[in-house]
Amino acid sequence: MARSPSLDESRVVATKIAALIALCALIGVGLLSARQRRLAAAHDLAEWHAIAAQRARDVLTLKQQIAQRVALPRIRAAALDVGLTAPIVEPRAPFIPSASFAGSPDTRRRPHTQAVIE
Repeated sequence: MARSPSLDESRVVATKIAALIALCALIGVGLLSARQRRLAAAHDLAEWHAIAAQRARDVLTLKQQIAQRVALPRIRAAALDVGLTAPIVEPRAPFIPSASFAGSPDTRRRPHTQAVIE
């Protein structure tokens, strides 16, 4: 027959069980803490992503407003109002090369171009 455990043995077993429960509780707290850190990081990342998306929308809105303000008809109208319709540089006469510049036939014979001209 099995003998009943003594009071000292019962205390040792109870201490071991209490230590095991405390160890499991510490592991659980550590796992929950790591999970909470991951959730906080994911939340921060999502928040920064939303901020970046809002900034991108703001930039696109500003680009659209700038494009509307610098549209060619508005610029022309503003130039007419101020009187800036004259060209910046006066147009020059087209360049027409002279006969001497255009190249009269070369009468000198070059050794590498011994072509027969008839």
